[in-house]
Amino acid sequence: MIDEETDLIQFIQDHQDDFYRFCYSYVKDSTMAMDIVQDAIVKAIENYSRLRKKEYIKTWFYRIMINECKLYLRKRKNYESFNEQEISQKQMDINTVLGVQRVMQNLPVQYKDIVYLRYYEDMTLEEISLTLHINMSTIKSRLYKALKMMRVDLEKDKGCGYNER
Repeated sequence: MIDEETDLIQFIQDHQDDFYRFCYSYVKDSTMAMDIVQDAIVKAIENYSRLRKKEYIKTWFYRIMINECKLYLRKRKNYESFNEQEISQKQMDINTVLGVQRVMQNLPVQYKDIVYLRYYEDMTLEEISLTLHINMSTIKSRLYKALKMMRVDLEKDKGCGYNER
């Protein structure tokens, strides 16, 4: 048991910045993001013995964080899933960044979660499927539909001052 808890603690320490960034993107509040990460860690420690396959620790922990973020947002009745990401102008044209962020905010939640986990958290489709408890084919179809919706929305913005690379 102690070795298993050590593995969990090591996993948390290795990814704590990722966890904070993920929660912050959901709640747009740095203090609450830290609190949510702490709550998720407590829940993970309390329930780690229930995790049957330890190789799924990443998807399991992200599922806990997603649930904690949504719980917080439900309590506040202010569900805004994504915050504007701080991306330097060296990495990407600011107009494209703003356009992508805007179209992501306009996506329905079931698409937004998948796009965010895939492209911001670099999860595989299988990991997303396990995290969200959604069939792999549904994940794929929602991802492709979300990307299509985003592409169409960005095309509309070309005439409104947003530039696509």
